[in-house]
Amino acid sequence: SISGDSVTTFTAGTYYFYEISKSGGGMIEVPAGDDVRIYIYNKLAMSGGGFTNHSGKAESLQIFGCPDASQGWSISGPQSAWFTIYAPTHKIGMSGEGDKYGSFIGLEWKNNGPGNVRFDVALSGGGGTAGVSTLRGSWTELW
Repeated sequence: SISGDSVTTFTAGTYYFYEISKSGGGMIEVPAGDDVRIYIYNKLAMSGGGFTNHSGKAESLQIFGCPDASQGWSISGPQSAWFTIYAPTHKIGMSGEGDKYGSFIGLEWKNNGPGNVRFDVALSGGGGTAGVSTLRGSWTELW
């Protein structure tokens, strides 16, 4: 649980949590040049500050939901952020003013704006640290 205006820095590595809950103006930060994978079993609830990924690359901050849990996830924040989410058994809701860049896969997905959600085309190259690729017609861009 992260509250207030604190900054929690995740350096390069893989992290496992039962749930992450963040409120207030605090940030979850990834330094430039670091690649971070976060696995969350149950719930992700972020409000206030949000994510700061200093590399500006969605593949540098990857968040995964465990498949045998189905708790809804919510992400809101005023700033733009670069990250990916792969949580096919979790409903994902995003809101806030800042644009979100990356790839977001969930059981159900809603953007309650006013910020935009944009696919990061750098992820479609395949050979990056994310190891992902897209197939033509396999994803939908929502406006």
